[in-house]
Amino acid sequence: IRNDRPLVVHGTAQYQAGLPRFPRVFARDSLMSAMLPDSVKLLRPILVLSAETIGTRASHISGEEPGKVFHEMPGMKLDVREMARTDYNSIDSTLLFVIGMFHHFRLTGDTKIIKDHAGALNSAFKYILRHTSEDGYFQEDPKHCGSVRFALACTYWKDSPMPNRENGQPVYPVTFTLVQAQALCAVRCFLALVRVVPTALRTASMPEDLEPRLLATTRHMLRTGRIVAVDQKGMLEGASTDSLHALWYLRKHDLDGETLSSIQDSLRALETDWGYSTAKISQRGTYHNGVVWSFEQAFLHAAAVRFGLVRPAQVALRGLHRVSKLASHRLFPERLNIRHKGSQCHVQVSQCHDEVSQCHDRVSQRGDEVSQCRDEVSRFHDKVSQRHDGVSRCHDKVSQCHDGVSRCRDEVSQRHGRVSQCHGTASQHHGQVSQCHGAVSQCHGGVGIGDTGHVTDAGMGPHTQQWTVAAALYAEAIQQKGNAKELEIHTNPEAAAGSIVGSSLAHGSTRYAAHVGSLLKGLHGNASEAWFDCFNGEGTGILNNQDCECADGSDEPSTAACSHLNTNRMFKCAASAVVLSYEKVADRVCDCCDGSDEFLTIDKHCPYACYM
Repeated sequence: IRNDRPLVVHGTAQYQAGLPRFPRVFARDSLMSAMLPDSVKLLRPILVLSAETIGTRASHISGEEPGKVFHEMPGMKLDVREMARTDYNSIDSTLLFVIGMFHHFRLTGDTKIIKDHAGALNSAFKYILRHTSEDGYFQEDPKHCGSVRFALACTYWKDSPMPNRENGQPVYPVTFTLVQAQALCAVRCFLALVRVVPTALRTASMPEDLEPRLLATTRHMLRTGRIVAVDQKGMLEGASTDSLHALWYLRKHDLDGETLSSIQDSLRALETDWGYSTAKISQRGTYHNGVVWSFEQAFLHAAAVRFGLVRPAQVALRGLHRVSKLASHRLFPERLNIRHKGSQCHVQVSQCHDEVSQCHDRVSQRGDEVSQCRDEVSRFHDKVSQRHDGVSRCHDKVSQCHDGVSRCRDEVSQRHGRVSQCHGTASQHHGQVSQCHGAVSQCHGGVGIGDTGHVTDAGMGPHTQQWTVAAALYAEAIQQKGNAKELEIHTNPEAAAGSIVGSSLAHGSTRYAAHVGSLLKGLHGNASEAWFDCFNGEGTGILNNQDCECADGSDEPSTAACSHLNTNRMFKCAASAVVLSYEKVADRVCDCCDGSDEFLTIDKHCPYACYM
């Protein structure tokens, strides 16, 4: 999300994590948000920023270390008594940077960004090697930045205090199951990029068995579906979405059926009408525990679909339908609290009903007293009538009776007053009941769209969260295209894209895709450079390096470098059927609904509107 005055960092306009509460750039949020809808426009700016600000030294204050991608920019202090800041407090941002760079090439065939930032990629790979133990555990440890702890308790996306640990801090080094899978994926993506530009990226220091070791440890940590982390104190286990989320970063054949069955079984405790709750683990606070995070439902759904897990896919899809419905009201909450305030409302309503019932009983009792008093008055009237003939003789008694009647009437009047007061009290209680019912209605309505669920409040209120918007785009894409398989990144995250940005099927889409695929698999004869045979058969050129080398301009499908030659070809928008003249590419005017005609114009924001 960008507001009217975009946050410009290092010369690039960046998407902020959430407005108005988080007007900062979070590398993890932006990278994951870009990969959900498979969007080059979202991905490129954060890749450039991550590369340009990658760590170069060790800092015990910010958590920086060589090859480490930032967590949030600018960082902040969480405890005024401490010097520690959050700038580089993320174990997974570096992994997501490598994975994101791979997907950028997969979508565009662009090797220039890889070469321009080869130094950052090599440094990131060294970071991965430095944090991987001999037995294949990818570990977080503040010793690498010269400290004993970070500003944040945990440094993956669920960065709340760690359960069952003193002060919520892991006993370092610690390995998180989800991050372990991300590390394996990052190594695979880096090796794929090495095959594309072997002269720029280096693996000389990589152990030959690095990938097998990472895979073996990943399988071990996923075997029960309940392991969240392993530190020096032992395993942290419990029902958590981490095991299903981790599948998004794995290949279909990485896990056996028994492991997948265990993962499905562990998730049953987390099912809600709004998708999957994040975890059920004894923990202080509920920021990442016992609540539904909107964005995660998209990753969970995509992972479940890829591995053929039917029930988890249905549960996550149920959550995505809710996200889509909220989005139609322009609501993009970060998380949904599905348990606490609802029970309180029900208790309040029950108490109100009890009080009203007691008040009605008191009104009934006082009505009986009024009735008795009226009977007494009637008896006095009968006596007066019977003695009417002896008025003179019974005058004194009549006087006394009238006095008694008067006193009785006064008492009746007083009782009527008390009855009116009781009715007023009953009315107040009814008002309280109405308020309680209204509170319950708000609780059930979640964020106020009249739905029937058990959501009590929306995290961040009506504020807009970046990755919730991305999840809504994913949900809309599923509705538009039928299923997640149409979004290739979610079907096979290491396959080449079926088409390259700017290339229509009629003008070489399949050929471009086959070329990129051969580079990724190391089958291309000139893999040291992304050379492409020009369509007219006259010479070669490098794909999308903004240098027009082919006489027919076929080496630049995604840029305007060959616009003077591309008079017979049209630019194909990435996410729609629209085709444009190449004169409209990179002209700072948003012509494609996904902004793909301006994806290289980093400081130009094109609102993503294909599914709106």
